[in-house]
Amino acid sequence: MSVFCLFFIALPALVYVIIYSFRHEARKSKKATTSIFKAPIQEQQQYLLLSSCSYFALVALYTLLLRGGSLHSLCRFILASPMFFIVFILLWENKPGAFSFKKPSLLFALPLAALMFFLHFVDYGGSRFSFEYVGMFILILLAALLYFIPLGAKPFTLLLWGGAFIINVVWVAYLFNDFLCGGWIFT
Repeated sequence: MSVFCLFFIALPALVYVIIYSFRHEARKSKKATTSIFKAPIQEQQQYLLLSSCSYFALVALYTLLLRGGSLHSLCRFILASPMFFIVFILLWENKPGAFSFKKPSLLFALPLAALMFFLHFVDYGGSRFSFEYVGMFILILLAALLYFIPLGAKPFTLLLWGGAFIINVVWVAYLFNDFLCGGWIFT
């Protein structure tokens, strides 16, 4: 799960912060700065998005550079933070302050390719198709469904979303049962 957070959330956030910084520096003008609370709603959303992505990037850099390469708890620092929900809601609403790409499938394909490249060259955790990796594959499946197939009333989309819902319920029931039995959860 930490590897998923690194490749699907932290690294795209770092790229976004770098690209935004260069674009903002290039079009920087000498207009008077106003308080973020008095700015238009689009600028407020852009500020929230940029500060949340900066948080993701800095947490990932701190984890990679200062913790000896240990990714332990990275997903807790990212997914269990208010900044994750800010980014998620801004992207879900598809407001102008959110990400805008010319080819939206790159937003999903590039982190997926980086994750597969990383998992191919790193030898830990056994086979990638073992039960320990089911959570990562379910999260990738749900991210793809959320990104490419909007929830609608068509029978095929209802079948896809119903199947994803059942898979999630079974996985969460397994994790909850493992928790109640005193087992250690590595996902």
